[in-house]
Amino acid sequence: MTNPTVCIVGTGTMGLGWAVSFCRAGWDVRLFDIDVERAQTAAQTCLAICDSLRVSARERGAAEGSQPIDKAVSGARLVIEAVPEQLSLKQSVLNDIEQVFDPQGLVLSSTSAIPATHLASAMTNPSRFLVAHPFNPSYLLPLVELVPGEKTSEYALDTAAALLESIGQQVVKLRREIEGFVANRLQAAVVNEAVNLVAEGVASPADVDKCLKDCLGLRWAFFGPFETMDLNAPNGFEEYAQKFGDSYVELGKKLLVANPWQPKALQEIANYLAERDEDFETKRQRRDTLVTQLLNLKQQHRIG
Repeated sequence: MTNPTVCIVGTGTMGLGWAVSFCRAGWDVRLFDIDVERAQTAAQTCLAICDSLRVSARERGAAEGSQPIDKAVSGARLVIEAVPEQLSLKQSVLNDIEQVFDPQGLVLSSTSAIPATHLASAMTNPSRFLVAHPFNPSYLLPLVELVPGEKTSEYALDTAAALLESIGQQVVKLRREIEGFVANRLQAAVVNEAVNLVAEGVASPADVDKCLKDCLGLRWAFFGPFETMDLNAPNGFEEYAQKFGDSYVELGKKLLVANPWQPKALQEIANYLAERDEDFETKRQRRDTLVTQLLNLKQQHRIG
Protein backbone atom coordinates (compact mmCIF):
# COMPACT_ATOMS: atom_id res chain seq x y z
CA MET A 1 0.00 0.00 0.00
CA THR A 2 1.41 3.39 -1.01
CA ASN A 3 1.94 5.97 1.70
CA PRO A 4 0.09 9.29 1.34
CA THR A 5 2.35 12.17 0.34
CA VAL A 6 2.67 15.71 1.63
CA CYS A 7 4.74 18.43 -0.02
CA ILE A 8 6.25 21.07 2.26
CA VAL A 9 7.49 24.24 0.60
CA GLY A 10 10.09 25.93 2.80
CA THR A 11 12.51 24.07 5.06
CA GLY A 12 13.04 26.37 8.04
CA THR A 13 12.09 25.51 11.61
CA MET A 14 8.35 25.15 10.98
CA GLY A 15 8.73 23.35 7.66
CA LEU A 16 11.05 20.84 9.29
CA GLY A 17 8.62 20.41 12.18
CA TRP A 18 5.79 19.64 9.76
CA ALA A 19 8.03 17.15 7.95
CA VAL A 20 8.74 15.24 11.17
CA SER A 21 5.06 15.22 12.17
CA PHE A 22 3.97 13.69 8.86
CA CYS A 23 6.95 11.37 8.40
CA ARG A 24 6.50 9.96 11.90
CA ALA A 25 2.86 9.21 11.08
CA GLY A 26 3.79 7.17 8.00
CA TRP A 27 3.45 9.83 5.29
CA ASP A 28 6.04 10.30 2.58
CA VAL A 29 7.41 13.84 2.73
CA ARG A 30 8.76 15.90 -0.12
CA LEU A 31 10.61 19.03 0.93
CA PHE A 32 10.99 21.84 -1.58
CA ASP A 33 13.28 24.81 -1.16
CA ILE A 34 14.90 27.13 -3.68
CA ASP A 35 18.15 26.06 -1.99
CA VAL A 36 18.43 22.42 -3.14
CA GLU A 37 21.10 21.53 -0.60
CA ARG A 38 19.00 22.97 2.23
CA ALA A 39 16.02 20.83 1.22
CA GLN A 40 18.18 17.70 1.16
CA THR A 41 19.67 18.56 4.55
CA ALA A 42 16.18 19.10 5.97
CA ALA A 43 15.11 15.66 4.75
CA GLN A 44 18.11 14.07 6.47
CA THR A 45 17.42 16.03 9.66
CA CYS A 46 13.78 14.93 9.55
CA LEU A 47 14.80 11.28 9.54
CA ALA A 48 17.39 11.89 12.27
CA ILE A 49 14.74 13.47 14.52
CA CYS A 50 12.44 10.51 13.85
CA ASP A 51 15.30 8.26 14.97
CA SER A 52 15.73 10.32 18.15
CA LEU A 53 11.99 9.93 18.80
CA ARG A 54 12.43 6.16 18.39
CA VAL A 55 10.24 5.94 15.30
CA SER A 56 11.38 2.88 13.38
CA ALA A 57 12.07 2.90 9.65
CA ARG A 58 9.11 0.53 9.22
CA GLU A 59 6.69 2.91 10.94
CA ARG A 60 7.75 6.16 9.32
CA GLY A 61 7.46 7.41 5.77
CA ALA A 62 10.21 8.55 3.45
CA ALA A 63 11.64 12.07 3.37
CA GLU A 64 13.43 13.64 0.44
CA GLY A 65 14.44 16.99 -0.92
CA SER A 66 12.56 17.42 -4.19
CA GLN A 67 13.06 19.66 -7.24
CA PRO A 68 11.50 21.24 -9.25
CA ILE A 69 8.29 22.36 -7.57
CA ASP A 70 5.97 20.66 -10.08
CA LYS A 71 7.63 17.34 -9.30
CA ALA A 72 7.51 18.06 -5.57
CA VAL A 73 3.72 18.59 -5.54
CA SER A 74 2.85 15.85 -8.03
CA GLY A 75 0.50 13.32 -6.45
CA ALA A 76 0.56 14.99 -3.04
CA ARG A 77 -2.56 14.88 -0.84
CA LEU A 78 -1.82 18.39 0.35
CA VAL A 79 0.81 21.12 0.14
CA ILE A 80 2.00 23.15 3.13
CA GLU A 81 3.63 26.51 2.47
CA ALA A 82 6.15 27.24 5.24
CA VAL A 83 8.34 30.04 3.90
CA PRO A 84 9.37 33.07 6.04
CA GLU A 85 6.70 35.32 7.55
CA GLN A 86 6.48 37.91 4.75
CA LEU A 87 3.12 38.52 3.08
CA SER A 88 4.44 39.24 -0.43
CA LEU A 89 6.78 36.24 -0.34
CA LYS A 90 4.06 33.90 0.84
CA GLN A 91 1.62 35.19 -1.78
CA SER A 92 4.22 34.65 -4.50
CA VAL A 93 4.92 31.10 -3.34
CA LEU A 94 1.20 30.30 -3.11
CA ASN A 95 0.82 31.52 -6.67
CA ASP A 96 3.67 29.22 -7.75
CA ILE A 97 1.98 26.30 -6.01
CA GLU A 98 -1.35 27.00 -7.71
CA GLN A 99 0.31 26.95 -11.11
CA VAL A 100 1.41 23.33 -10.74
CA PHE A 101 -0.77 21.69 -8.05
CA ASP A 102 -4.09 19.89 -8.51
CA PRO A 103 -6.73 22.67 -8.82
CA GLN A 104 -8.81 21.00 -6.10
CA GLY A 105 -5.88 20.01 -3.88
CA LEU A 106 -5.70 21.31 -0.33
CA VAL A 107 -3.18 24.10 0.36
CA LEU A 108 -2.21 25.18 3.88
CA SER A 109 -0.05 28.09 5.01
CA SER A 110 2.07 27.80 8.14
CA THR A 111 1.92 31.29 9.60
CA SER A 112 1.61 32.65 13.12
CA ALA A 113 0.25 36.09 12.30
CA ILE A 114 -0.92 36.73 8.74
CA PRO A 115 -4.69 36.35 8.13
CA ALA A 116 -5.72 33.67 5.67
CA THR A 117 -7.84 36.15 3.71
CA HIS A 118 -4.78 38.34 3.05
CA LEU A 119 -2.68 35.37 1.98
CA ALA A 120 -5.40 34.05 -0.33
CA SER A 121 -6.25 37.41 -1.91
CA ALA A 122 -4.34 36.65 -5.12
CA MET A 123 -5.23 32.97 -5.36
CA THR A 124 -7.36 31.61 -8.19
CA ASN A 125 -9.17 29.17 -5.92
CA PRO A 126 -9.10 30.48 -2.32
CA SER A 127 -11.83 28.04 -1.30
CA ARG A 128 -9.25 25.27 -0.92
CA PHE A 129 -6.86 27.36 1.21
CA LEU A 130 -6.52 28.02 4.95
CA VAL A 131 -3.92 28.72 7.61
CA ALA A 132 -2.56 25.89 9.73
CA HIS A 133 -0.60 27.35 12.66
CA PRO A 134 1.56 24.87 14.59
CA PHE A 135 3.77 25.53 17.62
CA ASN A 136 7.48 24.99 18.04
CA PRO A 137 8.61 22.26 18.36
CA SER A 138 5.65 21.19 16.27
CA TYR A 139 6.67 17.54 16.21
CA LEU A 140 6.18 17.49 20.02
CA LEU A 141 3.46 20.06 20.67
CA PRO A 142 0.38 18.53 19.05
CA LEU A 143 -1.79 21.66 18.83
CA VAL A 144 -2.51 23.23 15.45
CA GLU A 145 -4.86 26.15 14.86
CA LEU A 146 -6.86 26.06 11.63
CA VAL A 147 -7.87 29.51 10.47
CA PRO A 148 -10.18 29.78 7.44
CA GLY A 149 -10.24 32.84 5.24
CA GLU A 150 -13.38 34.58 4.02
CA LYS A 151 -13.58 32.23 1.01
CA THR A 152 -12.38 28.99 2.58
CA SER A 153 -14.90 26.19 2.04
CA GLU A 154 -16.27 24.07 4.86
CA TYR A 155 -15.02 21.06 2.90
CA ALA A 156 -11.44 22.37 2.97
CA LEU A 157 -11.63 23.12 6.70
CA ASP A 158 -13.10 19.72 7.55
CA THR A 159 -10.67 17.87 5.28
CA ALA A 160 -7.67 19.67 6.77
CA ALA A 161 -8.89 18.91 10.29
CA ALA A 162 -9.35 15.22 9.50
CA LEU A 163 -5.92 14.92 7.88
CA LEU A 164 -4.13 16.62 10.75
CA GLU A 165 -6.02 14.63 13.38
CA SER A 166 -5.01 11.46 11.54
CA ILE A 167 -1.32 12.27 12.19
CA GLY A 168 -1.94 12.94 15.88
CA GLN A 169 -2.58 16.70 15.93
CA GLN A 170 -5.04 18.35 18.31
CA VAL A 171 -7.01 20.69 16.05
CA VAL A 172 -8.46 24.05 17.06
CA LYS A 173 -10.89 25.47 14.49
CA LEU A 174 -11.18 29.24 14.71
CA ARG A 175 -14.68 30.47 13.99
CA ARG A 176 -13.35 33.71 12.52
CA GLU A 177 -10.04 35.40 11.80
CA ILE A 178 -8.43 37.44 14.59
CA GLU A 179 -4.94 38.90 14.97
CA GLY A 180 -2.61 36.47 16.74
CA PHE A 181 -5.16 33.65 16.53
CA VAL A 182 -5.96 32.05 19.93
CA ALA A 183 -2.93 30.48 21.62
CA ASN A 184 -0.59 33.38 20.86
CA ARG A 185 -3.10 35.87 22.26
CA LEU A 186 -3.23 33.88 25.51
CA GLN A 187 0.55 33.61 25.51
CA ALA A 188 0.98 37.34 24.88
CA ALA A 189 -1.13 38.23 27.90
CA VAL A 190 0.92 35.98 30.18
CA VAL A 191 4.34 36.90 28.75
CA ASN A 192 3.70 40.65 28.77
CA GLU A 193 2.57 40.56 32.39
CA ALA A 194 5.56 38.37 33.30
CA VAL A 195 7.99 40.93 31.87
CA ASN A 196 6.21 43.78 33.62
CA LEU A 197 6.24 42.03 36.99
CA VAL A 198 10.03 42.01 36.68
CA ALA A 199 10.08 45.63 35.44
CA GLU A 200 7.96 46.78 38.39
CA GLY A 201 10.26 45.03 40.87
CA VAL A 202 7.49 42.72 42.09
CA ALA A 203 9.36 39.44 41.59
CA SER A 204 12.60 38.09 40.17
CA PRO A 205 12.68 36.34 36.77
CA ALA A 206 13.32 33.05 38.54
CA ASP A 207 10.27 33.44 40.76
CA VAL A 208 8.04 34.43 37.85
CA ASP A 209 9.17 31.28 36.04
CA LYS A 210 8.36 29.24 39.17
CA CYS A 211 4.78 30.54 39.15
CA LEU A 212 4.28 29.06 35.71
CA LYS A 213 6.28 25.83 35.82
CA ASP A 214 5.47 24.86 39.44
CA CYS A 215 1.85 26.02 39.57
CA LEU A 216 -0.12 27.18 36.55
CA GLY A 217 1.83 25.07 34.08
CA LEU A 218 1.27 21.92 36.13
CA ARG A 219 -2.47 22.49 36.30
CA TRP A 220 -2.89 23.66 32.73
CA ALA A 221 -0.83 20.82 31.29
CA PHE A 222 -3.75 18.51 32.03
CA PHE A 223 -6.74 20.81 32.52
CA GLY A 224 -7.27 24.13 30.77
CA PRO A 225 -8.26 27.30 32.65
CA PHE A 226 -11.99 26.61 32.30
CA GLU A 227 -11.67 23.03 33.55
CA THR A 228 -9.43 24.29 36.39
CA MET A 229 -12.05 26.82 37.46
CA ASP A 230 -14.71 24.12 37.29
CA LEU A 231 -12.65 22.04 39.76
CA ASN A 232 -11.97 24.99 42.08
CA ALA A 233 -15.58 25.40 43.23
CA PRO A 234 -17.75 22.65 44.76
CA ASN A 235 -20.62 23.43 42.39
CA GLY A 236 -18.50 23.97 39.30
CA PHE A 237 -17.68 26.76 36.90
CA GLU A 238 -20.83 28.82 37.36
CA GLU A 239 -20.24 29.09 41.10
CA TYR A 240 -16.58 30.01 40.52
CA ALA A 241 -17.56 32.71 38.00
CA GLN A 242 -20.12 34.14 40.40
CA LYS A 243 -17.65 34.26 43.29
CA PHE A 244 -14.52 35.46 41.50
CA GLY A 245 -15.59 36.93 38.16
CA ASP A 246 -15.70 40.54 39.39
CA SER A 247 -12.30 40.28 41.04
CA TYR A 248 -10.76 38.94 37.81
CA VAL A 249 -12.24 41.86 35.88
CA GLU A 250 -10.89 44.38 38.41
CA LEU A 251 -7.46 42.74 38.38
CA GLY A 252 -7.53 42.78 34.60
CA LYS A 253 -7.82 46.56 34.66
CA LYS A 254 -4.53 46.74 36.56
CA LEU A 255 -2.52 44.29 34.49
CA LEU A 256 0.36 45.73 32.49
CA VAL A 257 -0.04 43.58 29.40
CA ALA A 258 0.15 46.53 27.00
CA ASN A 259 3.23 48.23 28.44
CA PRO A 260 6.45 48.36 26.38
CA TRP A 261 9.10 45.87 27.50
CA GLN A 262 11.60 47.80 29.62
CA PRO A 263 15.31 47.36 28.69
CA LYS A 264 16.36 47.07 32.35
CA ALA A 265 13.88 44.23 32.91
CA LEU A 266 14.95 42.48 29.72
CA GLN A 267 18.59 42.61 30.83
CA GLU A 268 17.67 41.19 34.24
CA ILE A 269 15.84 38.32 32.56
CA ALA A 270 18.74 37.73 30.17
CA ASN A 271 21.21 37.63 33.07
CA TYR A 272 19.03 35.11 34.90
CA LEU A 273 18.94 32.85 31.86
CA ALA A 274 22.70 33.22 31.24
CA GLU A 275 23.41 31.82 34.69
CA ARG A 276 22.36 28.38 33.45
CA ASP A 277 25.51 26.66 32.24
CA GLU A 278 23.97 24.80 29.30
CA ASP A 279 24.44 25.18 25.58
CA PHE A 280 21.46 25.49 23.23
CA GLU A 281 21.53 21.88 22.02
CA THR A 282 21.64 20.50 25.56
CA LYS A 283 18.65 22.65 26.55
CA ARG A 284 16.75 21.62 23.42
CA GLN A 285 17.31 17.93 24.09
CA ARG A 286 16.26 18.32 27.73
CA ARG A 287 13.09 20.14 26.67
CA ASP A 288 12.26 17.47 24.09
CA THR A 289 12.78 14.68 26.62
CA LEU A 290 10.62 16.33 29.29
CA VAL A 291 7.81 17.25 26.89
CA THR A 292 7.82 13.70 25.51
CA GLN A 293 7.55 12.25 29.00
CA LEU A 294 4.68 14.59 29.84
CA LEU A 295 2.88 13.71 26.61
CA ASN A 296 3.29 10.01 27.38
CA LEU A 297 1.79 10.55 30.83
CA LYS A 298 -1.19 12.43 29.37
CA GLN A 299 -1.75 9.64 26.83
CA GLN A 300 -1.65 7.01 29.56
CA HIS A 301 -4.46 8.85 31.32
CA ARG A 302 -6.27 9.60 28.06
CA ILE A 303 -6.06 13.37 28.66
CA GLY A 304 -6.29 15.56 25.55
